[in-house]
Amino acid sequence: MAKLRMGLVGCGLRGVFDPQSVAKTIQGHDAAELVAVADSDPIRAREAAEHLGLGDNYSDLAGMLRRADVEAAYVVTPNPMHAANGIDVLEAGKHLMLVKPMGMTLEECDCVLAAHRRSGKTMMIDSQIPFGQVARKAKDLIRAGAIGRPVTTWDVQGRGKYRSGLSEWRFGQAGGIFFETLIHTLLFHRWLFDRPAARQVWAWGEKTFFQEYAYPDVVWAHVEMEGPISSVLGENHLMDRFFSSRVVVGTQDSLYFERSRLLLGGKTKPPEVVFETDEGPRTGLAHSIRHFVESVQSGREPDLTGEDGRAATEIALAANRAMETGQPLALPLVQVAR
Repeated sequence: MAKLRMGLVGCGLRGVFDPQSVAKTIQGHDAAELVAVADSDPIRAREAAEHLGLGDNYSDLAGMLRRADVEAAYVVTPNPMHAANGIDVLEAGKHLMLVKPMGMTLEECDCVLAAHRRSGKTMMIDSQIPFGQVARKAKDLIRAGAIGRPVTTWDVQGRGKYRSGLSEWRFGQAGGIFFETLIHTLLFHRWLFDRPAARQVWAWGEKTFFQEYAYPDVVWAHVEMEGPISSVLGENHLMDRFFSSRVVVGTQDSLYFERSRLLLGGKTKPPEVVFETDEGPRTGLAHSIRHFVESVQSGREPDLTGEDGRAATEIALAANRAMETGQPLALPLVQVAR
């Protein structure tokens, strides 16, 4: 398989300077090659290229996209820029890997979808959870009927405060926890259960400690989906270390997710390990890049499509509004601009 030549849009912490950044993952990948980087800040673009050992960097995205050797672009800019940057990539005739969220409004998402249809190129919304080996095994077991009919999920996370510096935009521009981090969970549930439509969202949130946050630092939500499947998810930013609890409950048994292990049981038998891997917790990015490359080269639709990105954005918008009003919101929403 020939390597897909990619450009990176966004030279922040996650894009470049984190030890397990998108750029470094592409550089170490056997299916992709990083040929150039772009950032609206020319100093940051130059520093990123030097950091990565690249000769070419751009403060003008259009300049990078004019290059014939850039076949695809990975967009990892701050959330409010995703839709506009994604449209630029597609209109330049390049394949697009767009980090979540797809957009901040349904109107933005619809514009990206329209650009995708016009382009004829491959577009994938990137969220790494579905591409880890534990997640893939869980989906196989659910489809095989190992837990009976899925009934409800429990997905709770705790983490520390977002980092300052290159990540400080998250304090006020990210759209809140549902847009920045829990949207990974929303995309995962949609993928895991084969795209059930969400019908109602209830949410609660409170700013308990971090006054510099423009949104609550503790949130909970309940999402009712077709099936029927009920999803409970929550997150707080008050812990000194990362914590995660993920369970899928079925009519016969349950699946318990432990980073590198998957357990099955709870009703017919005590939970027992049915799958275990030695891969690290952040290898999902490398798997998702491989999936994107294979989708581009085979012409197959990727596992996380633009329609999935729009659906997750709609739930995130509904959750934010439900927090504000104190009332559950029915879906679908009608072009809610925020």
